[in-house]
Amino acid sequence: MRTPHTFATLALIASPLLAQDAGPAVVTAPVQPTIPTTGADLATEGTVHGIPLDPTAFGETWTQTMAEAVARSEKEVRPKGNPKARNGRQGNWKTPSPKYKYFPHSGRKCLLNKWGDTSMGIDFGEPMDVVDIWVASQGGRGSWAEAVRLVGYREGSQVAATEWLDGIDQEPSRLSVAFENVDRIVVEAKPSPSGAGFYAIDDLNLVDAEGNARLIDFEDAGWDANITGSGYQGFTWEEGTGNFDPPEPGIVPAPVWPGTIVPVTPPTGQST
Repeated sequence: MRTPHTFATLALIASPLLAQDAGPAVVTAPVQPTIPTTGADLATEGTVHGIPLDPTAFGETWTQTMAEAVARSEKEVRPKGNPKARNGRQGNWKTPSPKYKYFPHSGRKCLLNKWGDTSMGIDFGEPMDVVDIWVASQGGRGSWAEAVRLVGYREGSQVAATEWLDGIDQEPSRLSVAFENVDRIVVEAKPSPSGAGFYAIDDLNLVDAEGNARLIDFEDAGWDANITGSGYQGFTWEEGTGNFDPPEPGIVPAPVWPGTIVPVTPPTGQST
């Protein structure tokens, strides 16, 4: 049997809850932090706070409309082009920065062709035998040189050239050179579709006229150093002479079937 509750009974039951919520809560006043203003106080607190400046120390201020801002901007002299872009410049020899991708054969450093210039020369200043050199990719995959070769010169005339080294990637590959008595070499590259061909060279193996072996591994050069014009190792590291023209689009060859096609003779009474 249910016991009916009267309004008085309900009031008695609810009265303890109502007593708890009676009256507004007391909110404490905010505490204004003390801002240190001296060097000693700042050091003691361990936190640097901004110090209000005297408004009278500023000159007169005004509000400029957008039209006035545009007119002023048009009078400003700005450099044309992106200063980090090539902007028509030729490439130069340089060592990499530690923060960029590069793939030396030995040690930590190698030599890069800045801007991906496809024709970069090195003048020895005296006859040398060039034994070999190591070549790797540099930069993004789409900008890698398609192939690299070395061309040898003696007294201004071309006297030797290697085969093209194809398939350059992040794993350095040895390019056998075997040039004798050359005083200058040029590293030529087949460009990527962009017209540039980026690569890295390392461990240039030479023999001078006295028969002394010389290994140029670039470990004694600085990081992100411009080698062109520096006289590094007593050589003339030349500015590039590539043209940066994108290669002509090739013709897609016809498909080649993987084997001989043998005609199938249908059963009697059926047609192909």
